[in-house]
Amino acid sequence: IASSTCTAADVDDMVGDALYGLVVAGRTFDESYQVPFGAWATRQVKSAVYGGLRRWLKTGREKPIFVPLLGEERADYSD
Repeated sequence: IASSTCTAADVDDMVGDALYGLVVAGRTFDESYQVPFGAWATRQVKSAVYGGLRRWLKTGREKPIFVPLLGEERADYSD
C-alpha cells in the first residue's frame, strides 16, 4: 500500500495499524467457523490498515499518495 514517497512516519503508522490488526485477528479467531487463520488475519490486517488511512484523512492533513488504493478495499469487501 505504501509508496516509496511516503515518509517514515506514514509507514510506521501503517505498520502499527497492521500489527494491531494481527493482534485483533489472534484474539478474535474462532476455529469453529472453519476459516483458515491466514485468511482471517489477512482480512483483519487490511481492515486495520484501511481504518488507519481513513482516520489519517479525517485529520485534514495533505492527502497521502497511497489513498487511491482505498478503492481496492471496496473490492475486497464486496462479497
